[in-house]
Amino acid sequence: MIPNQFDDAEERIRDTELAIQRTEEILAENMALRSRMRGLVDAAYREIDRLNEDHSAG
Repeated sequence: MIPNQFDDAEERIRDTELAIQRTEEILAENMALRSRMRGLVDAAYREIDRLNEDHSAG
């Protein structure tokens, strides 16, 4: 490899590292949002069950 090719390879490696880092950040954000959404869905199901029980008892 000639020096210019080394520079190009190093730049591609840096770009790839940044892309991996950003992907990891996005993945962490998505996992946190998924957890929050799962909690909301579970709470909604619990509320529906409670309302159905109240309606059945009444």
